[in-house]
Amino acid sequence: MAGRTAATYSGYLKHELKLDPAQHDSVAAILHRRRPEMRAIMITIRPQLDSARARVADDIRAILTPAQREAYQRLLDRDRAERARADSAAAAQAKKP
Repeated sequence: MAGRTAATYSGYLKHELKLDPAQHDSVAAILHRRRPEMRAIMITIRPQLDSARARVADDIRAILTPAQREAYQRLLDRDRAERARADSAAAAQAKKP
């Protein structure tokens, strides 16, 4: 679920599991309640995850042509920006009462 906010994840589950409105509200409440716990875990493992991502990207780059490397870098940049937006949105949401 990387990059997905609680709102989009609850919407995803609503769609995939055909949740009724009450179930969707409950799922959203669960995700909201558990968000601090999940963020705390991610903070501790983020450096390891980032390091592993970098090694994977380096390995992939090694087999690409120069044009493919440029396109791949654009994909990585877009993914990084999406994660940053999601992290920022989650941090702003966490500050709300």
